[in-house]
Amino acid sequence: MDTDLAITPKRLGLVEIDSFCPRCYWYLLKQKFHPPFDQFGGAIFKSMEQAQMAVVGDLIEKNGTLPEEFAPFCDLVGQVQFPRNWRRFKHRLDSGVLLYGEPDDIFQVSDGSIAVIDFKTARPKDGKDPCSVATEFRFWGTVLLPNSG
Repeated sequence: MDTDLAITPKRLGLVEIDSFCPRCYWYLLKQKFHPPFDQFGGAIFKSMEQAQMAVVGDLIEKNGTLPEEFAPFCDLVGQVQFPRNWRRFKHRLDSGVLLYGEPDDIFQVSDGSIAVIDFKTARPKDGKDPCSVATEFRFWGTVLLPNSG
């Protein structure tokens, strides 16, 4: 039996929601985050995400930047090519927990830095972010920095 704990940014963000329940999270871990009867719309949302990625990439390629409607991302100047495979983006914490995932996209910023973009296909219910974007930002900082060499 595999005893390593491996968590993606979205799943890690669940610990920060107001209704977080440690016991429920333990059950989700044991079910590898595939609870029964919870499979609606996966293919639809993946297609929506791919369409978002294509539009953003095309706009930057054609115009050199994004239009003002995309503020605060108007300083993105190009897509960074990277291996689209979650196995490339992982980092084991000192505690033994393995963080892993695949960024939706990575862009070059006009100042020379990079921006990791996580496209969203749903609006948070009641104005609350169910996955904690802040947790996802910290996740990508932790995972990408050790792999930046």
